[in-house]
Amino acid sequence: MSGVKRNVLNVKQKLEILQELDNGESASTDAEDILNEGNTIFHSAALRFVENLLDYMGHRGFDYDDITAVRKICVDIRQEMNK
Repeated sequence: MSGVKRNVLNVKQKLEILQELDNGESASTDAEDILNEGNTIFHSAALRFVENLLDYMGHRGFDYDDITAVRKICVDIRQEMNK
């Protein structure tokens, strides 16, 4: 999903939450879902950055074992995020 579409969906969700609050309904679960989605996007971008950095380090001759260990951590984190 493109960033623009994601932003539009986030705005729509926030408007729906505000409407629910105006109607006196509880929207805490929806708000938590939006926050969690934002955190997931941030963490995914951070992991992508680390993976790109590891590629660069590999091309520059850094220690292969260290790079492999960090890649394993990235894979573990990504699998945990996808659960």
